[in-house]
Amino acid sequence: EGPGPCSSRTGAEESPDAAAAQAQALSLTPHETMVASVLDLLQRWHFSQEELGARPCCRLHGALELLSQLVATMAAGGCHVRKLDEVNNCRQCGSCFVLQRLVGETGSSMPACWLCHAPLAM
Repeated sequence: EGPGPCSSRTGAEESPDAAAAQAQALSLTPHETMVASVLDLLQRWHFSQEELGARPCCRLHGALELLSQLVATMAAGGCHVRKLDEVNNCRQCGSCFVLQRLVGETGSSMPACWLCHAPLAM
């Protein structure tokens, strides 16, 4: 298992109080951004529509059916299977409000948002 989307795992763990303060400072990610990030994820999958059983009407609905099956399998598993990391060690895009993972010892990240490509403030 690798680190989650917002975990740097560079050594020292952040205190629970510091992590809670950072989480409170972030804005909630809007629904439209969540939809855009799911569509971005689905576009990265190569799968056969035939493996889904009934043939879906289009590639999007086939990918959504596959995602639904994966979510059901994951939801049936225990919480210990793979936890989502807290929002510590993240930067948030000021344009679409998606979380951006900080990496490395310096806490740097990519210069632009991975989803909307807006420049990120350093």
